[in-house]
Amino acid sequence: MGRRRGAVDDEVERVLALSDEDLDAELKQAGADPEKVRERGEALGRKLAPGGNASTVTPWTRRVVWLAAAALGVLVVSFAAVSFSGIMARFRPLPIGPDEGGLSVPPEALAREQAATLREQGLAECVKGTYEACQQHLDAAMQLDPAGETDPRVVRAREGIAAHEKPGKPRLRSP
Repeated sequence: MGRRRGAVDDEVERVLALSDEDLDAELKQAGADPEKVRERGEALGRKLAPGGNASTVTPWTRRVVWLAAAALGVLVVSFAAVSFSGIMARFRPLPIGPDEGGLSVPPEALAREQAATLREQGLAECVKGTYEACQQHLDAAMQLDPAGETDPRVVRAREGIAAHEKPGKPRLRSP
């Protein structure tokens, strides 16, 4: 069909390029009356053009229109494909619930972390000279992580607490 359309388009262009005299001669040679053909052509033009002007759509114009329509279609489809996931994300509810694996950190690690924080606070109290607060923090850390008592800083802090106890006062207790 593409070859046939191309041949028709070529014939139309050839006929449009003919002068009036050459067209009349060709019509007479084909056995048609040039005046009647012109009248029928003008009547057809008036019938097709509501404003009275016979408009001609050239093959080139038709191709441009189809190309513009195709480009617009591709643009719309591309935009829809790109924004489809974003649009769907707005309408999809977010899953809410507990984590499948439970806590991601084992409880022993949390206890060690809390004990380390308490130890640091206790050691800071010892440096300030508030030995009772120091001992309370170190004792709480020992309850959570007894292995932390082997830290040399904790050993020195416990020795400092013992050295600063007054003879007349009751001893600070360790659990």
